[in-house]
Amino acid sequence: MKSKIKQSLFLITASLLAVFFVVVTVKQIDFERVAKVLKQTNYFWIFASMAISILTYWIRAARWNLLLKPMGYNTQTSSGFWAIAFAYFMNLTIPRSGEVARATSFYKMEKVPFEKSFGTVVLERVIDVLFLGLFFGLTLIFNYETFIKFVELGNKEKAHQPTAEPSFLKYYITIGVLVLGIGLIAIFWKKISQLKFFEKIKTFLF
Repeated sequence: MKSKIKQSLFLITASLLAVFFVVVTVKQIDFERVAKVLKQTNYFWIFASMAISILTYWIRAARWNLLLKPMGYNTQTSSGFWAIAFAYFMNLTIPRSGEVARATSFYKMEKVPFEKSFGTVVLERVIDVLFLGLFFGLTLIFNYETFIKFVELGNKEKAHQPTAEPSFLKYYITIGVLVLGIGLIAIFWKKISQLKFFEKIKTFLF
């Protein structure tokens, strides 16, 4: 019963925040300009990028299965695919909420404990950061001049841009993320407090 109440509170909070951010974002959209851009757009590249994105989702789902298999969970790639797609959708509505939503939705489909699936997500991010650093280092070694020109070009364009009026959107987003983060911590506090990583931090501090 308590778990259902927590899930309902999470869904209500996430939905309200999503609606709030959508309303704030829509107010700042210049629809006339969007319509002009859409008329000049080559839709072949849009559909091509969509196909590539779907393929990458499937590959990430297959990689997720490889991480879960040593722990004794034989999950379906399709479940991982839909969980990852849902995570990206949540990131569009509530920034940085996708990873939690991904692990939560995956638990509902495959019954993999939240802390274990979320741990594999963190591991994926660590691996991604390591490879990003590797490729960044290779870029500096083998293509340093092009990288410097790219940075200089970005600085020139930024210098020629007119000073924009202050926007409060980032403050709304920050407050929303903080509220959601506090809510998620409160909902999953028992599971978080049982993690070995949390226990090590607690032992180190106290």
